[in-house]
Amino acid sequence: MSAKQRGVLCVFAAAVLYSIGGLCIKVIPWNGMSINGARTAVALVVIGLYLWAIRHKPRMNRWVLLGALAVCGTNILFSIANKMTTAANAIVLQFTAPIFVILFSALFWRRKPGRLDLLACGIVFGGVLFFF
Repeated sequence: MSAKQRGVLCVFAAAVLYSIGGLCIKVIPWNGMSINGARTAVALVVIGLYLWAIRHKPRMNRWVLLGALAVCGTNILFSIANKMTTAANAIVLQFTAPIFVILFSALFWRRKPGRLDLLACGIVFGGVLFFF
């Protein structure tokens, strides 16, 4: 198997596992933070083994820390939202994030959205409409 085929297979496996994550959160009778902790522990082991296998030393700087905090917040909020509401509501909230980013950028930083931003916002909004 070539490296490209292995990469495609890994992306496909990640997409399948990520897709059933919401279902698993609904089925497991724990609270959202407990489920998130277990998911994070599994991810820590998998990523740690991968980094060890390729002999990559982890680096820490402010951008890595900022990215880690963003992913941590996203995972925590996704687990809790999925537990507190329907999976469909959690997914809609997650996929409307670009719309909120554009709105908050315009309101708080007075940044006018560009043509590509508005196009992305329209596509996301259309996808949410098709979802219903």
